[in-house]
Amino acid sequence: MDSIMKKLSFYLLTILFFSIRVNAQWVPVNNGLDNKGVFCILIKDTNVFIGTDEGVFYSSDYGDSWSEKNSGITYPGISNLVLIGDIIFAGTFGEGVFLTTDNGNNWIAKNDSISNFSIYSMAAGGNKIFIGSLGRGIYKSLDSGNTWIDITYELSFIIHFNSLAINGNNLFVGIGGAAGVYLSTDEGNSWIPKNTGLTNLYINHIEINNDSIFIATGGGVFLSVDSGSNWSAKNSGLTDTNVHRILVYGNNIFAGTFFDGIYLSTDSGDSWSVINDGLTDKGLWIFSLAIVGDFIFAGTKVGIFRANLSDFGITDVKEQEQKNEIKIYPNPASNEFRLKFHSPIETTVQINIFDLLGNCVMSRTEQASEGTNEKNINCEKLPHGYYYVKININEIVETIPLVIIK
Repeated sequence: MDSIMKKLSFYLLTILFFSIRVNAQWVPVNNGLDNKGVFCILIKDTNVFIGTDEGVFYSSDYGDSWSEKNSGITYPGISNLVLIGDIIFAGTFGEGVFLTTDNGNNWIAKNDSISNFSIYSMAAGGNKIFIGSLGRGIYKSLDSGNTWIDITYELSFIIHFNSLAINGNNLFVGIGGAAGVYLSTDEGNSWIPKNTGLTNLYINHIEINNDSIFIATGGGVFLSVDSGSNWSAKNSGLTDTNVHRILVYGNNIFAGTFFDGIYLSTDSGDSWSVINDGLTDKGLWIFSLAIVGDFIFAGTKVGIFRANLSDFGITDVKEQEQKNEIKIYPNPASNEFRLKFHSPIETTVQINIFDLLGNCVMSRTEQASEGTNEKNINCEKLPHGYYYVKININEIVETIPLVIIK
């Protein structure tokens, strides 16, 4: 009888083990990382770059393996990674800003005119990059970090600039402490507080999706649909309201918390459900979230986890994105036209212009911020004629006819 019971127990444990493995959504993918803290994630094409407490690491196989990319970085603690064109910028916790033009093989310090080298936040849009430092300082650069301009002004009393986000001409800063959200509509020359409706003013992260602005605070998630003039709480089902990170993907919103793992809302924040299957510990501190291809990544204090979007019932977002309208105006154009489009995430956009014979007569790469983007495209060197503009946004390709008149 004892032998039968032992065999039965073994079979039951085996079934339970495989059931857990099958149902697990999150899987640690730390080959080459040694469980380092992952503070930020950057997607460039289909490649994944992460900033850790021991430098920058890179994966070309969706996280199956990681390689170190730290040559030239003198301080390994990486707080932020952003992209302008093909240039990657890294903010560190103690040695300012570095950039690479060769996918991390070599890094160069870019700290002229920066007085504080602990970088807490970064944002990039067009040819502009903004950084927020610890200890009173927001800076902008218009020349890839060669020079920095202090735009702190009225915010000189602030110490923690936790988050920066760009939406068109609007620059938002989320502040730690009790100062909340500030908005600048003139690239930092002036700042306006935007806190009506906020019940918690400790801002961890700002995430923008079209006209919807979500913020992660020490007291939950808040939403504004009027450029921050009014905020409403979005916390139904969110049992841990100490939210550190938000990621918006279509109508789906992921929220990473400090003490209770990751939550998902499929109705734009009206309700939340916990999605922690496979996480080794709920108190992992979710520092970062990012999506590439069919995967979502979560950076934690003990490494990085990956899950399939389909595990959460997310299968049709790309089909919905395909329907987003891309506009070119004026069309016909003469010396310049504007390209207006929506991007669900911060990514690179490839723009190619072809003549009627199929020859590529112009090619350029632009950096798109999350939400609505507008780019000026100079076409003054193109002769009078008919062309096609091919735009690749996050693996979604659209072709639009263009007429050039002289």
